[in-house]
Amino acid sequence: MTTSDTTLPRVTMLLISYNQRDKVSEAIAGALAQDYPNLEIVVSDDASTDDTFAVIEDCLRGYSGPHRVLVH
Repeated sequence: MTTSDTTLPRVTMLLISYNQRDKVSEAIAGALAQDYPNLEIVVSDDASTDDTFAVIEDCLRGYSGPHRVLVH
């Protein structure tokens, strides 16, 4: 894209999960691979009873890419 990220509207992507420890890392990788320059990604876990939230934290720990990422 040739347009700077400040001239494009912010787009928010919501990635929600519940008991998806085996699949959530793939979903996060897909979200982070998006190339829209002004993207906010909100990752939320709905009180999973497995290790989903821990997997989310591990996947995003140290992320320093171009997207704004929020974890709830």
